[in-house]
Amino acid sequence: MGIASDDYFDHRSKPRPRRSWQKPTRLEAMMGIDPNRLNRSQYHSQLGCGIKRFEYDFATCVARLFLPDGHCTDMDGAIKLALALDDRCVRVETFTGTAPDTRYILRSDGEWYALPAEGGIQ
Repeated sequence: MGIASDDYFDHRSKPRPRRSWQKPTRLEAMMGIDPNRLNRSQYHSQLGCGIKRFEYDFATCVARLFLPDGHCTDMDGAIKLALALDDRCVRVETFTGTAPDTRYILRSDGEWYALPAEGGIQ
């Protein structure tokens, strides 16, 4: 086969298979997540606990951290992690397992405060 074969051009439209070892993306590196172990929770030193998933809604400026059962996060670490992604973040919600845990909310005076979660995602 020469360089101009159909196989050469077809590979661009097909998804690339995941290698046995993959370099972390910039966001994964910032969060301290190893992409080769995404199905397991990862200990995050800034949060002081494990983390399973991180979501951010740019429309509402709300971050959601999903932690393993029994874990709780450091308030400052959770806020800094969300602000590193988007400095407009106004709320951080944490979940332990599937249960809501804590909400961190930015007040109009620029201070963050913590509230216990009530009844899930709002």
